[in-house]
Amino acid sequence: MPKISSRTDAVPLSGIREMMDLAATIPGVLRLEIGDPNFQTPRAITEAAFDWASRNRVGYPPNSGLMELRKAVAAKVGRVNGLACGVENVNVTVGATGALYLALLATIEPGMDVLVPDPGWAGYPAMVGLAGGRVSPYPLSADGGFQLEVGAVERAITGRTGAIIVNSPGNPTGVLFARDELRKLLDLAARRDIWIIADECYDEIVFEGRHHAIGAMEAIDSSRVLSAFSFSKTYAMTGWRLGYLVAPAAVSRHVTRMQAAAVSAASAVAQAAGIAALAGSQGPVAEMVEAYRRRRDSAMALLDAAGIGYVRPDGALYIMVDIRGTGMPSKDVALALLRDCAVCTTPGSAFGAECEGFLRISLASADADLVEGLGRLAAYVRARATAAA
Repeated sequence: MPKISSRTDAVPLSGIREMMDLAATIPGVLRLEIGDPNFQTPRAITEAAFDWASRNRVGYPPNSGLMELRKAVAAKVGRVNGLACGVENVNVTVGATGALYLALLATIEPGMDVLVPDPGWAGYPAMVGLAGGRVSPYPLSADGGFQLEVGAVERAITGRTGAIIVNSPGNPTGVLFARDELRKLLDLAARRDIWIIADECYDEIVFEGRHHAIGAMEAIDSSRVLSAFSFSKTYAMTGWRLGYLVAPAAVSRHVTRMQAAAVSAASAVAQAAGIAALAGSQGPVAEMVEAYRRRRDSAMALLDAAGIGYVRPDGALYIMVDIRGTGMPSKDVALALLRDCAVCTTPGSAFGAECEGFLRISLASADADLVEGLGRLAAYVRARATAAA
């Protein structure tokens, strides 16, 4: 057999997917490990997509996306995120994953360092590696509430740094970054001539405070920010694989060509669903966000009653549970919970060294599963903490 590309060695398995794969082999497991909303895509969206497909020839869409959707996206980011742009700044992508990967391809050369948050989404290292970059973490410390501290970012910069990834509200922590720190980060990137890739997947899932889009802090076509957004979390459309990238027009043109070479375009039917999502009632979004808020509050009350610490999330779909009292590595705790308690969680170590000693619990799970799963988790953690004392 010919030699397999060494590029494959730069793509580690996601710790989230590792737990998912293990859980799939165990019947009756309570699934608290993944941010996949348990809601159906709102009916008006699916019906609009079906109607569009029945009335139109479903051929190849433009590589950058259907013009109607690109116009709707430009209007949405202006209205919701304060990011003034035109269709020339918008590429519709295969999920936000596609948007983030294309952003990396457009901004870094092979061998460049990419600063990623620690803790941060488990997919970043694989994307950076596949794009030819080198992962360089910057810490969001547990003692600091996992907040952005620009001084820590600056200390991580080297002469090889090409881009910085920032994510607020964050996965896995749910923490919203302060506007002043985001502004300082933008100023730092300008001084050091570095791109910023903003992962804005949870921009509309906010419980307290206000989401600030770093891309809205300077004029789009003179900006160094590329902003990736998703339909998946906001509209419970994970399986539709639809996202979008907002970037300076000079960058966006190259992104279109790269997408054409890699995947051609996002599904035309999914794009029709996206048009309906943005144009229709936003009531279902508000209802889902309220459900996530209710689940968060229920989870915090349960953990408070059990005397177990956590990080209070401002948004996103997760709550980080402090299991340091067990004296065990987070992966060992996650595997024991899966094996002995039939509860699947994600170990903090899947998101970086700063998150060791925590488990990520998904608020996208059904209410009853969340309560039962956290009850089992609390009992296990209390027992292990007692034994470790």
